[in-house]
Amino acid sequence: GNIAPCDGEYMWIKVLAENAAGPGPPSLTLVVRCAAVPAAPANLATTAVSTSSITIKWDAPTALDLGGAVHRGTAIVIADGTTEIAVRLSATTVTTYTRTGLTTGLSYTFR
Repeated sequence: GNIAPCDGEYMWIKVLAENAAGPGPPSLTLVVRCAAVPAAPANLATTAVSTSSITIKWDAPTALDLGGAVHRGTAIVIADGTTEIAVRLSATTVTTYTRTGLTTGLSYTFR
């Protein structure tokens, strides 16, 4: 079955086998701490703006902000009013992003 997400909580897991005669005895208990959802990157700001591009920067979450989990990267969502795309940056040390090919007169949202 499915296991519900456990945001920073502890889970106690036991496994047992079952056949036509019924369930057998459970295994020893395994205690697992689930990773918490990370905090949002902080201090989002623009560093360069032109008629066709923008560069943004942010502060990456700290180890404490990550709830004890490993930082796997950052996703930036860009919307222009009709289209929304997500750009995934897998390098955990990247804290800037430049978007080129912007159209003058369109309003863009970055989050």
